Amino acid sequence: MADMNMNETVDTGAIRAEFEKLREELAGIRKLLNSEAAEHFSGVREAAETRFASLQAEVEKLAGEMKGQSKEVLHEIDRRVQERPLTSLAVAFGVGLLAAQVLRR
Repeated sequence: MADMNMNETVDTGAIRAEFEKLREELAGIRKLLNSEAAEHFSGVREAAETRFASLQAEVEKLAGEMKGQSKEVLHEIDRRVQERPLTSLAVAFGVGLLAAQVLRR
């Protein structure tokens, strides 16, 4: 039995050395994974920023077009109201009555 205790004490030093090697290897793996993850997410982020910029430009273009079209529509409405003011008044009155009926229900 005394021999088993001596062998166990000798092996603890080897186990500690192996544990330290394992700890160092794990730290290296962690560092490598962090580096690769950072590179991957950097690429994803750049792609997302590029796509966002193109979408933002497209939205601004569409907003400009809508603004131009709304000005044209308002100008056309104004022209028609000036051409036929009584008809425009009657239509507005009818729309108001219709809206009132719908909102009561």
